[in-house]
Amino acid sequence: MPRGSRADRREALLDALMELKEFKRVDKATAAKIIKEAIEEILMEKFGTLEPFAVNINPDTGAFEIWQEREVVPDDEVEDELTQIGISEAQAKDPDLEEGDIYVERLDPAKIFERRRAYKFKDLLLKKLAEHHKEKVYQAYRDKIGDFVVGEVHQVYSNRDILALDDEGIELYLPEKEQIYADRYKKGDIVKAIVKRVEKSPSGDPIIIISRKDPRFLERLLESEVIEIMDGLLKIHKVVRFPGKRAKVLIESLDDRIDPVGAVVGPRGTRIHAVVRELRGETIDVVPYTNDIHLLIARALTPARVSAVEIDPENKQAIVYVPPDQISLAVGKEGINIKLASKLTGYDIDVVREEAKPIEERPLIEFADLLGEGIVREFIEAGLDTVGDVLEQSLDDLKKMVGLDAAVVEDVVRQLTQLVEQNR
Repeated sequence: MPRGSRADRREALLDALMELKEFKRVDKATAAKIIKEAIEEILMEKFGTLEPFAVNINPDTGAFEIWQEREVVPDDEVEDELTQIGISEAQAKDPDLEEGDIYVERLDPAKIFERRRAYKFKDLLLKKLAEHHKEKVYQAYRDKIGDFVVGEVHQVYSNRDILALDDEGIELYLPEKEQIYADRYKKGDIVKAIVKRVEKSPSGDPIIIISRKDPRFLERLLESEVIEIMDGLLKIHKVVRFPGKRAKVLIESLDDRIDPVGAVVGPRGTRIHAVVRELRGETIDVVPYTNDIHLLIARALTPARVSAVEIDPENKQAIVYVPPDQISLAVGKEGINIKLASKLTGYDIDVVREEAKPIEERPLIEFADLLGEGIVREFIEAGLDTVGDVLEQSLDDLKKMVGLDAAVVEDVVRQLTQLVEQNR
């Protein structure tokens, strides 16, 4: 067959469209758009304009038609053969045409796509498909920032950076600085992380950075293990971490029947242990949410036992008094516990050795975890701010002052009396 024949050109076009059909990630509408853009680039290259041309694409098959519109003018007034046709030539094609009419002609692709342009058309399709795929991946992962992602380790570099692939073969990058210090991976391992950020390389390739250090990674792990979080019965307010060492999770129960700490820890610690294993032994403190900043700061310093909290709301500073044997727990190894408590509460916390102070003088709010936060608030709203304020009242007066059942009031008095006696 002669080189450059119409059959060759049609075969090249067919091959190009078959390449497109085999690109499984492209939907029909996008395929039609890409074909049209590629054809228009060829037309622009060949004729220098798109003005007289119209390209129609069948989105189901990828088949296309190219139409050219030309104005019918007198034979001696043809100035631009792309947009004009002489009356004699026009009437030879369609006797009903008159001057001023528009002659519409369907073009033979073989006249436009000579061998060189046919193969260029194929290259354009593949290029546009690649660009479309890059943009699709970029936008898809931009919408997943902060979301959980799982990949298989494809390569571990000498600097410990990791290249992983998701289930569609999309590349995920886990830099060494986004790994927990105890992480060790080899090719074929499964890595869990969150999408940290998405960038573009100079060539337009999406660069998907994932992280295991980001606090949101711990948040996603808890959501996957604690069904009450997924069901909206527990709300995570904040997560702070020293990755691989210690973390604190501020969590609120939106259902009075659910203990947030118990729900997160799970039966025999099964839920929290699963998370801790994934985080290479990271200690996780679950802090029940409260809008009382004194109590929140005391809880944030867990596992230490706090005696009293003084705050300066304007300067966001707090002085926390703890028994001598609790100071090391409050501060933590390398100061991690107090630093995390500060991040969690937004207060600059200073831990001070507790001075001898009678139980009767201590704020009632300090015993909210013992008595119940709602119960303590009822007493405080009645003007009873300290343990002594409560115990100075008679039972009958307390029952009148506080809007609680008599049995509840009696139980509070009993527990506070025991505390006073134990500390004498």
